[in-house]
Amino acid sequence: MKQERIRELEEQLPGIRRMRTICGWLSAHMLFQMICLFLELVTNENERIIGYSSTDDLVIRFFLYISPIFILVMILLCISEYQVKQITGELKNMYILLAFEKNGLQPLDYSAEGFSQGEITSLDLFRMGNRFSSCDKVSFVYHGMEITRGNVYIAREETKTRMVTDSDGNTKEETYTETTVYFNGTVYVFGKGYPHIAQVNVQTKGFQGSMRDGKAVRMDNVLFNKKMEVRAKDELDAFRLLKPQM
Repeated sequence: MKQERIRELEEQLPGIRRMRTICGWLSAHMLFQMICLFLELVTNENERIIGYSSTDDLVIRFFLYISPIFILVMILLCISEYQVKQITGELKNMYILLAFEKNGLQPLDYSAEGFSQGEITSLDLFRMGNRFSSCDKVSFVYHGMEITRGNVYIAREETKTRMVTDSDGNTKEETYTETTVYFNGTVYVFGKGYPHIAQVNVQTKGFQGSMRDGKAVRMDNVLFNKKMEVRAKDELDAFRLLKPQM
């Protein structure tokens, strides 16, 4: 079903892109013509280069010929641009969901917008700055467990000032923006019913997350314990989730 839809969209896309290109070229050409006519209107009749006998001829050509066609072309350009975005977006969704299926995963939903800031805040995993973005959120089922993953970027931007000295020895105050990245990667949420406070938190050692809830848990894998830090409200939850295969 998905492959048939992908073929259908791939067949539609080239024609719509050609329409967008043609409309773009026509709109640029007609805009140039409209500018030329406007310049003729504000130019003395004896100095006109197009050769119309009167101002009335120019006004008629502008309002009865070029202007309506230009508006029509712009409408077609906007429609074709919208259709290209819709088709490419749907194709991306289809490709992602199909890739999950080919890897033995059961995809449930895909959102290009990603997690909302409220969903990430409610997990109580990260320090939340003043810059947040997310994309490509996918929900799927793996061995009976529902998992949601998405790309997340969290940072804090601050405007600061500093004194700098130029090549002539003059000192002046300079404003600059300092960015501290708290997190830039993929977030996985295991189980249904999020947003909620995570029961098991896993992070690399030294990562500046919140990790306020739960107690430290040491796993069976010594190498894993050296690189990762685990906290859980219930130790059994950590051992159930973090199996050696993961």
